Amino acid sequence: MARKKFKKAGLEWRKCDIEQRLFFPGGRYTRVNNLLSGLLGLLGATAFYGIVGGTQLAESSFGQIFLERGETQYLVVFLTCWSLAILG
Repeated sequence: MARKKFKKAGLEWRKCDIEQRLFFPGGRYTRVNNLLSGLLGLLGATAFYGIVGGTQLAESSFGQIFLERGETQYLVVFLTCWSLAILG
């Protein structure tokens, strides 16, 4: 009886890791690249404020909460987007 050759079933970390694909050094297991996640958080916060500030939401009470309450709201939105980038 002829034996069939089977390939080893395994994950190729260097090909599957999104950080490696974007030319950032990737961390193993649950380690997160802080630079990449920080850039993604900044991009998310910029997109959020672009949507809120560039539409009619800026004149609503929702827009006023994020645009007219000082620098704390900007920091909260950035940290929220950064944490979502870490979890995602």
